[in-house]
Amino acid sequence: MVGHYKLVFTSSELDTWLPYMWAGYIHGAIKVNTFFLVSGFYTQLLLETKFAQASAVRFYIYRIIRLLPVYYLSLFLLLSLSLWAQARGLSASRLISPERMVSPGFWLTNITLYLPAIFNVHGLNGQDVPLALALRQAWTLANEFALVVMGPIVLRSKQGFWWMTALSAALAYYYYSQGTVRDYLGATMIYFMLGAIGYKFYHRFLEGRAVTTRHVAIAYAMVALLAAMLVFYQALEMAIGEYPAYFFFMSITTLCISPIAAYTRKLQLDRRIGELSYPMYFFQFLAYSLLEMYGIAHGFIYALAGVILCSMLAIHFVEKPLQRYRREKYFPVQSPAG
Repeated sequence: MVGHYKLVFTSSELDTWLPYMWAGYIHGAIKVNTFFLVSGFYTQLLLETKFAQASAVRFYIYRIIRLLPVYYLSLFLLLSLSLWAQARGLSASRLISPERMVSPGFWLTNITLYLPAIFNVHGLNGQDVPLALALRQAWTLANEFALVVMGPIVLRSKQGFWWMTALSAALAYYYYSQGTVRDYLGATMIYFMLGAIGYKFYHRFLEGRAVTTRHVAIAYAMVALLAAMLVFYQALEMAIGEYPAYFFFMSITTLCISPIAAYTRKLQLDRRIGELSYPMYFFQFLAYSLLEMYGIAHGFIYALAGVILCSMLAIHFVEKPLQRYRREKYFPVQSPAG
């Protein structure tokens, strides 16, 4: 939220609050690809436990019920806010114009999410993928679904898993040799597979071990290390260079993900933060648009409070009922939270 707020309000109160931390906070590739690390870990966990014998269709239904409702709710709210603002002569950079709303391609892209995943860099009419979407950050969800579709087909077999690992390694070498960090399907698959490999390590060495207070302390120390690296990311870039710093950070994150998952798996705080983060990711620009419409340039605290409140309501009235339905309808036995 901090980084996205800075993108909308280039001059804000956060310049004073956090003057030395912007390089880390606005480095979107790091945070987005960390999400794909976690996604790969969790997808591999599901495929080797709950869905080891279940059909691919059941896996797809499980993930659709988990991921799409909040996205569609956010899309509906954004379109409603855009129409409301237009009727009152208000504007904001992330609102949707009436011309875009009447385009069939707009609805095809935003409802199916498949075009941004297939056309990695360019969406409809030559726009960058985030700009082809009403909720620009939803390009990550489009990529997530492409990887979800791939999961049961490829990752269940040992041969498919290691072929995908080899392909990801080749892509990583190519991107590094080209001096580029890409955020679309090819690159996100690299981090997705790193997360899947992390689950293999977790399953082999850490799963089922008794968790002590010392283990929990180690996990939080790893989280603190990653947070410190992010805060001082600019200094890291200056010391070793832009792309070495990026790949160094992602390598450390990959090494930490398995112990963190093993040692915090029973902590309710982690689960609650995870539940809250997903709707916050989609609701944040709605709050920023309201601030922008009314010329409020120093309202981050208000935006944060509003987004947290809306996210809690969405969890209680949308996500929780659908998760209960998903569990009772398709999986009556106890399962990992999705």
